[in-house]
Amino acid sequence: MVTLVATIWLASWSQNKRFDDLRSDMNIRFEDNGKRFEELRLDMNRRFAENDKRSEELRLDMNRRFAENDKRSEELRLDMNRRFEELRSDMNRRFADSDKRSEELRLDMNRRFDETMARLERIETKLDNYEVRIVRLEERTSPIR
Repeated sequence: MVTLVATIWLASWSQNKRFDDLRSDMNIRFEDNGKRFEELRLDMNRRFAENDKRSEELRLDMNRRFAENDKRSEELRLDMNRRFEELRSDMNRRFADSDKRSEELRLDMNRRFDETMARLERIETKLDNYEVRIVRLEERTSPIR
């Protein structure tokens, strides 16, 4: 009976030892996993911080670029407005020159038309005078009188 009790006690002690070894092995693994998770958490926090820093740098860079583009856009707008103003003033000057030339041409045409009318009136007067002379000449030389 002592052997049976000793065998049972030895089996029980062996099983408890295996359970203790398994428990300590599991505790070591849980601690290792806890350490790994903590390392991963710290690494992720570091990476998130780096990404936040990069994101902030990118945001600042984008804001700087937007400001530069706004400045360029304003410069281009002002340059286009200046060019449009130059074009408008050039067109107005050309229209004024054209109106002036048109007025000069109109006055020149009116003057030429008046000269032509005066010349036609002189010719008509001369023709009337020639007609009168021809009638007198016919009256003088006509045999019917």
